[in-house]
Amino acid sequence: GTHHLYPIGNRTRIAKEVKANKFKPDPAYLALPDDVDIHWVGDIKGLYHMRDAILESKTDDLPNFIGLDAEWAPTVDASRTQVDLLQVSDRKNVFLIDLPELIGKDATKKSLGAFDETMGIILRDPSFIKTGHEISQDIKECRRSYPSISCFRESVNVQELYILWTETFNIGKNNNIDGNTSKKSKKKGKETVDDSTKPPASLSLMAQSLLSKPLEKSKAMSDWARRPLSGAQMHYAALDAHVGVQIAEKLHTTRVSATRQTKT
Repeated sequence: GTHHLYPIGNRTRIAKEVKANKFKPDPAYLALPDDVDIHWVGDIKGLYHMRDAILESKTDDLPNFIGLDAEWAPTVDASRTQVDLLQVSDRKNVFLIDLPELIGKDATKKSLGAFDETMGIILRDPSFIKTGHEISQDIKECRRSYPSISCFRESVNVQELYILWTETFNIGKNNNIDGNTSKKSKKKGKETVDDSTKPPASLSLMAQSLLSKPLEKSKAMSDWARRPLSGAQMHYAALDAHVGVQIAEKLHTTRVSATRQTKT
């Protein structure tokens, strides 16, 4: 069926409606692939479009990775953190969800219910592998910011990228598959610690190692409560979720080939 997704735009035109059409990514850094659309989810209709698109993206030939990431404005007191944006990504779409609008203090009962239902379809379904960098922390912050939303407490099959990384390169270790660009190993007494299985400390370093370019992080500490977000903020936020899918899929194909080699 046709779902009238309302993309904010593609790379040639990110969102006239959010004054973002002048944004050009810096070629030194990783950019969102041209065929990936960004969608702004700020109402109930947008939530159902997201649900339909994500269900339609399900496939039998690869694991169904869903990239998740959350943004909030930096605060001195961490207990006052309020998550302003939740990003949900499949292979072809990234949804930027306006949490204060949909589930904030002035949200209607209908909006709260629609969010819990649509996001719950993603979080509660074990066939969707939710992944990202420090994703458990992001879900925890969502839970703390919006305690009435039950799906944040009921997420299953959440897999940290650094764990997928370690598992992948531990399989590949005996088959000369190296996860790092550096091949150094550290000596600890007599035992050698192989650095190639150790995951990079940040999402940007993971991207550089597997996708050849780092992430541009200058927008990380920007004001995520502002509306509309700038084009640069939207690109940054969308890429942070989508790169989780790219890295997880790359690790998956590496792991499959390493397992095959081990068996032969």
